[in-house]
Order: sequence, then C-alpha cells, then structure tokens
Amino acid sequence: MTRCWQAVAAFCALVSVVHAAEADKRLRWVAPKIVESVFSEGLGMLDSERDDCASNLADYATNCVQSAKGDAASLAVAHRFVALAQQLSPKNKRVTALNLELSRGLVPKSVEANYQPPALARVLVARGRLLVKQGGEENQQLARYFVQLAFEIDPTNPELARAAEVFLLENGPVDWGRLGQSGSKKP
Repeated sequence: MTRCWQAVAAFCALVSVVHAAEADKRLRWVAPKIVESVFSEGLGMLDSERDDCASNLADYATNCVQSAKGDAASLAVAHRFVALAQQLSPKNKRVTALNLELSRGLVPKSVEANYQPPALARVLVARGRLLVKQGGEENQQLARYFVQLAFEIDPTNPELARAAEVFLLENGPVDWGRLGQSGSKKP
C-alpha cells in the first residue's frame, strides 16, 4: 500500500514539473492597452476603412508571431501592430482575438491574409501619402506609423527604405509610446 502512495506522489510531482515546464514555454505577452484615444473622428479614414486596416494589421501580426514561434522579436513587432490596430478600431474582432490568444500565452495559428507582406507594405505607404495630403496632425501621425510599419514589414525593399527615410525625416519620428501603454482603457 505504501508503494502505491509513493507511485501516486511521484506521478503528481512529475505532472507538476511538466506543467511548470509548459508554463515557461508560454509567451510573455504584455497586451497594449488604450489609455487615451490617439485618433479622433476627424481622422482622414472612414470607420469601415479603419476596421479593414486593423484586420490587416492583426493578420500580419498573427502570421509574424506564428512563423517565429512567438520569439521575443516577433512579440515586439506584434505589440506595435496590435497597438495601432486597437487605436484604429478598438472593437475589431481579429485584433481582440489575437490579443486574447497572446495574453493566454498561446502561439496563434496562421491566417490567410488579404495581402502578402510586400503588398501590405506598399498599401500602408500609399495610404500614408494620402493621409499627408489630407493634412492635419492626426493624419500625419498615422502616416508616420504606416510608413514605419511598412518598412518593418519589408525592410529589404530599397524603394520602401528610401520612402521611409525621406518621409520620416520630413514628418518627424514615430512615437510608439502613445499607442499602447499599460493602464485602464479610456477611449
């Protein structure tokens, strides 16, 4: 009878060690939270366009984290994409689902994106240029985010690299801290 209890105790110890090892493999995701809304209704994008853009950013972030198996670099990239997507469309289903999955420490499954990464980068730069033409501080700020993300998506494209360099020199640096700070959600 004593050996039976010893076997049960050994089994429980083994299960707890395996569970602890699995917990160490989980992602270390600190979800971006909207402390204050960076963009108002005056932003030069329709609500439907903001929602589509947020979905595309979430899809890219999902596939980035999945392909890198959730390493720290991919999580840092995903954090910027998710933070901007939350600012554009706080109730977007894809962004919310990705944020929840990462918060649980899980590597998301890859998704079929509307754009391949190089095409998404070109779309972001083109949209950024249109925002600058529309004028206004919010539009210029979002344009800076778009161009910076486009360069992160496709850094080997010399045309994008030049566009990002010229654009950011003319319009100022990107302030990522404003997008996804920790704190209570007050959009």
